[in-house]
Amino acid sequence: MFLRYVLLAVVIASSQMYAEQGIARAVKSEGGLVIYWEQNSSDAGANQVEIFDEHGHGISKLNVLRPVPDAKRVSIDDVSARGDLIAVGAVYVNKQGSRQIPNAGALLLFDFSGQMLSAITMDTTHAITRLAVDDRSNIWTLTDGAGVGVDPATVPMVVEYSNKGEIQKELLTHKMFPFHASDTRQDAMIGPAAINGPSPGTASAPMPASQPSAPPSTPPALTPVTAPSGAFVPF
Repeated sequence: MFLRYVLLAVVIASSQMYAEQGIARAVKSEGGLVIYWEQNSSDAGANQVEIFDEHGHGISKLNVLRPVPDAKRVSIDDVSARGDLIAVGAVYVNKQGSRQIPNAGALLLFDFSGQMLSAITMDTTHAITRLAVDDRSNIWTLTDGAGVGVDPATVPMVVEYSNKGEIQKELLTHKMFPFHASDTRQDAMIGPAAINGPSPGTASAPMPASQPSAPPSTPPALTPVTAPSGAFVPF
């Protein structure tokens, strides 16, 4: 336990050092692991996510930008790991710019060897702000966006996915919080992300809905195949 806190302190100090250099990094500890990631990256040759055990040994590194050759930058909103599953909520900015092609969100699933297991393209009504993998390897997401042309009051705030990216539950719609329902709308088309590109905690990674609608334009393609909004892509 002591070593875990020491490692966490070292990683936090490193994050602060990179922040001073203009590189935003995030860190969290869960399930005996320390997870460390770059919040924004345009380096397709670098690993954006690193995971350590409680003894400080590196056990996984992930490159989440390289699989999307059409993207010039990736913003990572959150990362969670448990068992043999790593879940990443990310938003991609196309090389042609956000004004030409809207930012594209994805829920990415990896194993600890760094192998991508699947990539689920996102519907804008299910924008990620936080996510967590539970002890059954299901992924729980907290949403903060409503998407374009959608009543925010009808959008679920909590969505559970299986380890294959299939929706299991949608809970707590915004209409249960009517005072805030019209104020919590924020996604890749509305808010800071629409002006400055994605930023963790504000830019939303849209997630697959029960009845996904077609995106307004073609987002960056996840290789080796491209999926329509809300589709499951096996790798």
